[in-house]
Amino acid sequence: MKQGTKDFLSVVVPSLQLLLLGILTALFTANIDKFKAGIDESEMINRLVMDLSKDSTKTSLKADFVLLSLERYLNRSHNGVMKEYDRDMLVGFAKSIIINRYKNSNKQSIQNIDELRIPREILLKYNSANVNSFFLDLTKSDITPYALDTAEVKNINIANPVRQLVKENKSEILKVLIPRSVYIQYNDINKMLGIDSLRIAFQEQKWNASSLEFRKGTYSNSIRYFHSEDINLVDEASKILESCHYRKFKIILLTEYKNVPKGQIEIWINNKYTYDRTHKTSGK
Repeated sequence: MKQGTKDFLSVVVPSLQLLLLGILTALFTANIDKFKAGIDESEMINRLVMDLSKDSTKTSLKADFVLLSLERYLNRSHNGVMKEYDRDMLVGFAKSIIINRYKNSNKQSIQNIDELRIPREILLKYNSANVNSFFLDLTKSDITPYALDTAEVKNINIANPVRQLVKENKSEILKVLIPRSVYIQYNDINKMLGIDSLRIAFQEQKWNASSLEFRKGTYSNSIRYFHSEDINLVDEASKILESCHYRKFKIILLTEYKNVPKGQIEIWINNKYTYDRTHKTSGK
């Protein structure tokens, strides 16, 4: 090798090493807020590099970087097709991060909320079929369980919410994990199957719609929501109801219930009688 080439490499190689070290340092110290846009790995890495932070390196950010690096490595190891056992490992890692961060989030804060976003998106990407059940199991101790209410509902405007938070300060964090929940109430148990098809329609649109709940009474078809910012969910729910031929729902906003999680709505269906549906029946 010529002396000129050696001299050139002696200058360039250390410089490249320093550049790489600088990039990695930037990755570790980048701002977590930039992850909200999505889970596209290359976009995330680029944003991390561009968004340098003067804060000291956080353990949570290191774990996020390792998670993303592991995803890239596993994808590249098999020509872009991740093997099932590799996917299970990645999903297990993401679940461990979420469990640890959620259990240690004793107060509501932007940091706690954002630190759940990356591992959550990994689960949605590689374990979407089971992600809602995982989040429900994780958060069930923070939400009041369903208790069969045998009392007849006479006024839907004052009926208590079907689920509430044990601690109000978990609302924002729960919305990150479970952004859209719907609880469907109905009053004719003999026509449950038709209502269950509606629940499935919500699940197909990525809603948490885990069960149907029988509530005795004669009430109007209604959508109840508890936070004004959830009106967009009401609009989404109305479209799903319309697609299943359920129409004429009264919209009720009940802001006095502060302990209802954000992102949660209720649908109350009077399926005792025929009402405006294309198929002329309600609940069969």
